Amino acid sequence: MASESPASLPTGPSRWWDAPLLVCLGVQVFLFSFRLNVLSLWTDEWSSLKVVEQSVPAILQFVAVDIHPPLYFLMLHFWLKLPLGGDPVLRMRLLSVLFALAATVAVDLLWARRLPANARLWFLALWASSPCLLLYSRMARSYSLQLLVATLAAYALWRLIERPGRRASWTYAGTYAAALALVLYTHYVPGIALGATGALLLAQRRRWRDLFLSSGLALVAYLPWLAILAVALLKWTQQTGVYALARHSALETAVKVAFGCISFSLGESIPDWALISGVLLSLPVAWLVWVGLRRNRSLAWLVVPMALIAFIGVARWVPFHGIPARLLFLFPFYLILLASGRESHPRAATAILALLTLLSCAGVQSYFERSDFLNKGYAMPYREIASLVAGASTPGKSLVLADGMNVDALVFEHYLGPDWNVLLVNTPESLTRAVQLAVDPRVERIWYLRNTHDVTPARVNDRLERELTSTWISGTRQSYLPFSPLQRELAYRLGMPSPPSFFAVLLDLHR
Repeated sequence: MASESPASLPTGPSRWWDAPLLVCLGVQVFLFSFRLNVLSLWTDEWSSLKVVEQSVPAILQFVAVDIHPPLYFLMLHFWLKLPLGGDPVLRMRLLSVLFALAATVAVDLLWARRLPANARLWFLALWASSPCLLLYSRMARSYSLQLLVATLAAYALWRLIERPGRRASWTYAGTYAAALALVLYTHYVPGIALGATGALLLAQRRRWRDLFLSSGLALVAYLPWLAILAVALLKWTQQTGVYALARHSALETAVKVAFGCISFSLGESIPDWALISGVLLSLPVAWLVWVGLRRNRSLAWLVVPMALIAFIGVARWVPFHGIPARLLFLFPFYLILLASGRESHPRAATAILALLTLLSCAGVQSYFERSDFLNKGYAMPYREIASLVAGASTPGKSLVLADGMNVDALVFEHYLGPDWNVLLVNTPESLTRAVQLAVDPRVERIWYLRNTHDVTPARVNDRLERELTSTWISGTRQSYLPFSPLQRELAYRLGMPSPPSFFAVLLDLHR
């Protein structure tokens, strides 16, 4: 791979749509579009829906004080205005699918086709069967758009570095600057990581003209949003209170690295046997990535600093389960390094890649079965729970309560519909209000949806459950999303004294 230049890429239209790419796209079209509503909304998707239903000025005003740039939300806004009909949630997810399919074409044409033929086939097999890509390409968020534009921008940067000729500087620097601005308008993390990596590589090579030219053009293109980016960076430096699973910061960082590697390799819907197999396979996989880095020094110089900068930014900002989504733009390079390592050790590498593909298929199956999710929140059946509550009780005679910190209570309320109000319990004041409403004689039934692990500072959800179950005579307790024995053991080892058996419960209490 390292011996080929960008000019050796196929450019004729007859070479764009070959059989391996078409098979990969066919598999992805099926997997990405099959049962798009298999998972309920989660809070970020609900937020996307509420934001893009507003006017363009209102969208810009919202994202200006949020932590996201505007491009995805504007595209989603106009996408939903097309007269296509159907459920808006499914249409939002469909747009993400289209971005993911476009990313498949871009990754193959710009990067994977530089691999030897057999290595490219393994790349496409892992790419098409990836449960990680499946999960995030079907979410109504900007993840797959980030993947697409970052793939284009990384290639533009690589072309600029590989083509130092003066006559071509304006063309390549301008292309890279435009692509970089596009990424920054999509999400800050990949944009900053790409921009910083580009500046480092150009400065290292003393390509000052290209550095200032590309940086200047990108700055001009991003000038309308530059002040807002500066405010977002200031917020990042002041970020506090990010949920931590482990007791110590070093261990928490290790958890974030491990979770990101697991997600990229196996996905996030993993049966215990597949997770154990993946852990046993981790050293061979790391070795294969290392071989790929050594074989592709120019790619390594691009990917390694980009990954380090992006990880530092994301780890400072989100909890462990948010790492893979924000770093999804690095995913194609991870698979390219895996596949390219095959050329040095074909037999061993083939066995490793085959096992990874089999484990990926297990993850895809678990995804559609809504089982074995590491982040249980993605698989919570809020739609079905809301249907149960609405079908078994009457607004005005029933009190609906929800954990306001560790379940997607706003999504639950969304599925219940406008006739229902959900009281979010996350503070001592909301606890007091819930207790007051519970003694109202007009209330005949209480529904209480909560996470089994109370993360509120005052443990108000534990206190509320004790209060309700001690004063209401009868009720049932429906549990959702069991933790596997391995997941409970890992939680215990990371510092949770009594790991719960289930992710969430629904209390149904009667007088």
